[in-house]
Amino acid sequence: MHLEISFISKKTCFACIAVGPKTITSLHPIIIAELRDMTVVKIIELIGSSQTNWEDAVKNALAEAARTVDNIKSIYVKSCKAVVEKNKIVEYRANVKIAFVVERKK
Repeated sequence: MHLEISFISKKTCFACIAVGPKTITSLHPIIIAELRDMTVVKIIELIGSSQTNWEDAVKNALAEAARTVDNIKSIYVKSCKAVVEKNKIVEYRANVKIAFVVERKK
């Protein structure tokens, strides 16, 4: 059986890997437990913004996702950008990927 999964590792490195019986032990412990339970992990991509710094931009993206998504497990910062006007940063933007567990109906 071959299963492909996207996940966030302990080092917050985003990767898409092929999971086989010999490689499952190299996965993040949360992902291993979820695979055993056949849990689905989804990843969404968002852009958060802030007028003060990139850290707040990341926190704002997470807060916005948490308004409609439950069971968030990790966040990966894909990139950071800024809007500049008159040689000054006026807005910080963080492009993030958020991983969460999908609840199954019972």
